[in-house]
Amino acid sequence: MDPEELERVESALSQVGDVVEVQGLRARARTRGDHKSEAGHLHREARLLAVRGDWDRAVTLAEEALYIRQSLSATEPDDVGTRGTVASSMIEISRLLTDRDPQRALDLTWEALAIRRDLVAARPRVRDFQRSLASDLGEVAQLLADRGDWDRAVTLALEAQYAWSEAATIDPDSTQVREGLARSLELVSRLTEASTAGAEATATIGAADVSLPPENAAAPTPSTLDEGGLRVFMCFAEEHKEIAEMLDAALAARGVRSWIYYRDIPTGRNYHVESTRAIRQARALVLLFSEHTQSSHHCQAEVAIAHGRRMPIYPLRIDDAELDEMEYPLVLAQWKGDPDELVSDLARDLVKGS
Repeated sequence: MDPEELERVESALSQVGDVVEVQGLRARARTRGDHKSEAGHLHREARLLAVRGDWDRAVTLAEEALYIRQSLSATEPDDVGTRGTVASSMIEISRLLTDRDPQRALDLTWEALAIRRDLVAARPRVRDFQRSLASDLGEVAQLLADRGDWDRAVTLALEAQYAWSEAATIDPDSTQVREGLARSLELVSRLTEASTAGAEATATIGAADVSLPPENAAAPTPSTLDEGGLRVFMCFAEEHKEIAEMLDAALAARGVRSWIYYRDIPTGRNYHVESTRAIRQARALVLLFSEHTQSSHHCQAEVAIAHGRRMPIYPLRIDDAELDEMEYPLVLAQWKGDPDELVSDLARDLVKGS
């Protein structure tokens, strides 16, 4: 027997041994009525079976674990930890079904995300809730991108980036959280850039025909971008509202309409959905660059989306902050140091390109 074959046999024997061990632990947990542990052992056994290629049995055990956790959650509705394990079970099953039953896999991910969002809304300062939501959002975003649904993929990636940033405010020293935030920013940039060639990408993916549920957000409502005129997305930190409003008025006098988040997002609407939609409708992005702006995760994501769509970016320097997080998308941008110059050049470029 050659070394590679021997290694495969030893690996298979090891997995069989692990399955037998987990089955024993599961049986003992059931005997003593420890259903939480029983569900955990069921999931571990399901993962081991999946590694061996026994998909049907793996799905059956994972669904049994989900049933136990749903039953526990029904009897203990105030136990947020149990509700979190229900979402984890749904994500686990969706992974097993991704290639075998993509429609059911997506249905389960939407249910899991709804639970994660509810937990975060109820306990926004719990780091693990934010982290679990962010991780699942990123995974689903990639799943949607693999199926060519670029708009929803980018929207969920943005939501994941926001959840990681919230986790970072709770635990700024966590390496795992910092790495998650970095991955989410890269994912937003990569998916946005890929979405510009979405049709070609979809043709090469050959994904299954999957029907998707409606977005959590309500249907679009009119904003200033729907009223005609040349369109500009205004990206700035809260500290620079007055400068943004001054530029907005100056551009409006030249027939250029701007989108400003606090004015143009209707009350109760999802920030990530609305800002992403606005960037996709805009023809240019104006960035009020400063230390505050560069440290804003919202602004980082908006610049990444604009850069990925190859949209012209017009940065106006507000202070002497050095390029750091935004260096890559802004390295070739035409910097402006004077508001009047920015307004004049932007209006001229938009009219020329109209």
